Amino acid sequence: MNIRPYIGDQYGLQFPVFCDAYVDVNYNNNTSSENIGIWNHTGSFTLQTLVTPYDINGYGSTPTTTNSANINNDMGNQTVKHTMPSRAVRTSTTTQDISYMPVANRLNHRMAIFSSTNFKLYLINNTSTNVNQPAEYYLQAQITLDSTTNTINSNSIFIPTSSHVSAVVAETSYLFKNNQPYLIDTTKVVASSSASNRITVTFDGDSKTRFYVGQKLYREDGILLGIIDTITEVDTNSSGSVDSVRIQFTENMDVSGSYTIASSRLYMEIGREAKYIKGCNMLGYSYNADTATHSLFLNGERLATTSVNSPTTAFSFGEANITLGQDTTATTFRNSQFYGILHELAVMRGHTSNMSDRINLLPSYYSTLLYVDFEEADL
Repeated sequence: MNIRPYIGDQYGLQFPVFCDAYVDVNYNNNTSSENIGIWNHTGSFTLQTLVTPYDINGYGSTPTTTNSANINNDMGNQTVKHTMPSRAVRTSTTTQDISYMPVANRLNHRMAIFSSTNFKLYLINNTSTNVNQPAEYYLQAQITLDSTTNTINSNSIFIPTSSHVSAVVAETSYLFKNNQPYLIDTTKVVASSSASNRITVTFDGDSKTRFYVGQKLYREDGILLGIIDTITEVDTNSSGSVDSVRIQFTENMDVSGSYTIASSRLYMEIGREAKYIKGCNMLGYSYNADTATHSLFLNGERLATTSVNSPTTAFSFGEANITLGQDTTATTFRNSQFYGILHELAVMRGHTSNMSDRINLLPSYYSTLLYVDFEEADL
């Protein structure tokens, strides 16, 4: 097989947020009187693909009351294709992003990269909030052998940054770890503490944008003070208007050492960034019929290996369409929609325990069952 080098920008097949799209490798259009190619294969196989995932969570917020404004200007980022907008609940529940996919569905969204009758490969979001929390994806494969579905999962592999390497505006506003800022001063001071798990902060036009349920607040020395359970706007002076925010934590605050809670400054986590939306990574899967095991890979590194049942009938992909970017057999297609860029994908005969090449797919001509290349040089 000849390999032709190109110079220029490379592109892939883009699945932007709000899309409903997939690539259909049609069974009827590629077979006639008998199965051929990937539909004729049985036994061990290996899949490799180059992908760039997008952020399904978006820049979210949780406030529901008028005074509880939020950190994302009520809508998140509406001008890019690689992160979902996130309209504030208190503003509207019928905006396009909420109608397309409610926040609750985003937090465990599964993105189908490859889907056939008996084998599926997903990236699955594993988050509990979308407030300062881009999506975190782990890799999952499902292989069905004799009607038994075997599932293998990795740990989270696409994780947003929790510290910044860029220059900061004012070093005194940050706490540093390994010379990188990771906590930022909220500019708010504890006015009082009425219980072991409760503090009050003086209300102003900015304090309402700083705090949200589930947020971690830190002491001036970087020790976790607590995780916010509830936020209540109160009128401590009985003046008829809100003058304070009462914050209750899920557990008692950590006031160990010489720390004094009254008049102390509060720190919060720095804004997290989903840098994976700018990269390209190789995902891999291999099924070994001889040993009844299967494995997941990322950029040449084996992430996990588990056993599968030993079938009486050899594995096959099934006599049906194969789709890339969506599982069209799912009850709700959108809940399996892939968001990101597919660069290349290859399915090959045989198994492997080592994927040494991290950035190139070079399948052998004689072992290739399916190969698609969505990249083209900017000619």
